[in-house]
Amino acid sequence: MWLTLAMTAGLLAVPDSDDAVATPLSWQAPAQCPDASAVMARIERLMGRMPSRGELRVSGLVTQVDRGFSLALHIEAGALIDDRVLVAERCEVLADTMALVTAVVVDPIATAVVIDVPALVAVAATDDAAADPLGAPVAAGSGRTPSRVRARESTPTPERPRSSEPLGVWGRARAGGQLGAVPGLTGGVELAIALGTRRWRGEVVGAYWFARTLESGEVSLRVQLGTVTPRVCATVPQRRLDVIACVGPELGVMRGDVAGGPTRQPFWLALAAEAGMRLRVSPRVSLWATIGAAAPLVFPRFRLVAASGAQQRDVYRPASAGARMGVGVEVRLRGRESFAPVGRRKSK
Repeated sequence: MWLTLAMTAGLLAVPDSDDAVATPLSWQAPAQCPDASAVMARIERLMGRMPSRGELRVSGLVTQVDRGFSLALHIEAGALIDDRVLVAERCEVLADTMALVTAVVVDPIATAVVIDVPALVAVAATDDAAADPLGAPVAAGSGRTPSRVRARESTPTPERPRSSEPLGVWGRARAGGQLGAVPGLTGGVELAIALGTRRWRGEVVGAYWFARTLESGEVSLRVQLGTVTPRVCATVPQRRLDVIACVGPELGVMRGDVAGGPTRQPFWLALAAEAGMRLRVSPRVSLWATIGAAAPLVFPRFRLVAASGAQQRDVYRPASAGARMGVGVEVRLRGRESFAPVGRRKSK
């Protein structure tokens, strides 16, 4: 029966010569498949040598099927006999599989060192997978039927998308000082609410800079500033200490009170930026320390005008750029933070 099948399918067999008799490999396959010498060359490349008949005997019969090619593989090594049927779309994959199985059975350590299989093979159990999921070798005389498995070319397993980081909500209170907006050096307080992730966040910051009094001749001018700043902050997360940079437009009102005179409240608009450190002392509490600058885009000015309406002179005008610094405490109102750097999973 096998002879008839080989003749009708145009199969190639190892020539019946003295070398063939000493070779532990028998390989029969259609003409479009690798021949026996190619399979033996694969085995020799994996092991660094050819196995002897005393080590094992292996035979492979390849036939064409609807889905490609089928390999009936038979291996004898000592007291063990392994029979299995492999199916693949390309015959080259079956040749690589037979070479790999042969090399691993004879010398698994040498094969692992020099393994270089052109087509990697992934084996998935089919018929009797539940009873024999790995296609274990069948002992001689056990009476068990050979396992049937399907061999297919492996494809890269797509990486699971990382789950998006949940949004957090923070509240912050700070105190600090500034120079350039109101006369001289003054202090102030700030409250902020933030929404975002550990790397990016949006904030709305409300600040009040305490009043300072400027004496200019016969005029006493008391100036104070209140602002609201919507801004964006970027964070470079570390284990506990994060580097933070923020920028946004600062809007507000600068109030000027003249002793014994009127009150003026001109509009304030500036571009504000700051950078600093954020030290996380617990999953919910952090300490902030920053330095920053503000460049007015709309310059409020206070002028002394005579009773006749003629302009006299400027009493006060903010500097073209101001410097600021502050320290504070931030509390995470929603969610908790870990001390592991972003992008690195905790080891279990």
